[in-house]
Formats: sequence, structure tokens, C-alpha cells
Amino acid sequence: MTELDAAIFDFGGVLTTSILASFNEFEKTLELDDGTLVDAFRHEAETGEPAFFLLEKGLISEAEFYERMLQNLREYTRKDIVFPQDPVEVRRMLFGAIRRNDDMIAAAVRIGAHYKTAILTNNVREWTDWREWVEAHIFDLIIDSSEVGMRKPEPEIYLLTCEKLGVKPERAAFVDDIPTNIEGASAVGLHAIQFTKTEEVIDQLRPLFPRAFSEDAARA
Repeated sequence: MTELDAAIFDFGGVLTTSILASFNEFEKTLELDDGTLVDAFRHEAETGEPAFFLLEKGLISEAEFYERMLQNLREYTRKDIVFPQDPVEVRRMLFGAIRRNDDMIAAAVRIGAHYKTAILTNNVREWTDWREWVEAHIFDLIIDSSEVGMRKPEPEIYLLTCEKLGVKPERAAFVDDIPTNIEGASAVGLHAIQFTKTEEVIDQLRPLFPRAFSEDAARA
């Protein structure tokens, strides 16, 4: 494989553990069936742009999103679901089970010692502490959807990331756990890698960023 110039990483589900797993914990707290949250989001998408799209573009607040999500869940499940009034508490319930993926972060650090690196995340403007979770300062660039007003898989956000990094899309790898985001990245020319298991993804990154993993090759 051709050596590339930059690696771009998703945040949730790549540099952290699975967001869906955290959703499942939240569903258990609310005594909902597995997959209810995702199904509710998809159901809303059939009638227009989902509220979480607007949230991730910074067009609505976190509190407004949770209010819409609660109403949507009540309609979807026919249950009188109750959320805490404090949106920070809802956030803790929804995303509190997420943990750092230390092995993936360590791989990003190794790549960053020799190549350009970035985080490209669909995120929320009120979530200000996530950067500390993954030591975001070690990356050359952070593109947060809520700050730039666009989100994956819109082609413009990938192109913006590459432009800010100073690389052409075909000279960069992109890692994400969501298939539609991978499809969007591939469509603009990025070398897209769908996150499965950390070890499998690192094995795919090794030949693309050989200087980052040269010590491993020497020991083999």
C-alpha cells in the first residue's frame, strides 16, 4: 500500500468505546428494549431531518434536543418516559458508559509523531470536556460538527478537514465506526477504514503509516 500523509479519526466509537453500548445501558435504566433509541431516531428521520442532525450542526441546544427526543420516545414506545430536568444529567445517563479506547489513542499518538493527525467528530457544542478524554491537544486539527455547521457524511466536512490539514483526500486515511460516514469519506477520495476491533484497525493502518510502526516491524 502507498504511504499516506495524514490520519483522521472519529471520536465516539473509535477513540472511545462504543456509543451504542452506552445507549444500551441508558435503555436498561429506562426499561426499554435494546435498540429503542436508534429505532426512534430512524423513525423521526422518515419525516424530515432528525433532531440530532440539528444538534450536531449546532442549530439547536442540548436541552432542546433532549426535549424533542423525550417526546419522540414517548410517541414511539407509547410509554410515559421521564428524563431528569437537567440536560447534563441526561447526558450522563445517555453517554456515561463511554470509556477511552487507550490502544486506539496510543496508535494515533504513534502516527502523529511522523504524520499529520486530526479528529473529525459529529459532536455537540455544550459538550466541552470530551477533548480532555482523548488528549485532543496531541492532534494537529479538531473539526467539530457543531462548530462548523456541517456533519458527517456531508462531503463538505471531509473536504474542510483535508483542506485544514493541508492534504489531498487521497493522501489521508479516515477511521469511523458508522457505515454511512465511511461511505461519505470514500466518496470524496479518502482511504476509509470502518472501525471493527482496535487490533484489526491498527493492522490496516500499519502499511499506510509505516514510520509510525517501524519499531514493531523491527521486533518481528
